[in-house]
Amino acid sequence: MTESQFSPIIKDFNNLESSAINRVVVREDIVEIMYNSSQNVYTYTLNCENYANTIQECLDSKESLGKLINNSIKQKDLELKSKFLP
Repeated sequence: MTESQFSPIIKDFNNLESSAINRVVVREDIVEIMYNSSQNVYTYTLNCENYANTIQECLDSKESLGKLINNSIKQKDLELKSKFLP
C-alpha cells in the first residue's frame, strides 16, 4: 500500500474488526483503503483535517468504519484518485 511513497504515514489502521474494511493508511494528503471485497488498494485524496483522529474515534466507539468511509466519500471528504493491485 505504498503508491504515495513520499507522503509520510500519519496512521496505519490494520487488523480491523470490520466486515467491509481490511486496512486504512492515512497519509498527509491521501488515504489508502483496502476493502475486504477486493484485492485492490483504493487511493483517495483527503479533503479534511484530522481524519486519522476521526477513524480512531469511530473505532473506539465501536461504530461502523465502513459507514464512516462511505459517508466521507459521499460528503467529498475522500475523493477517489486511483486503484491498484499491491
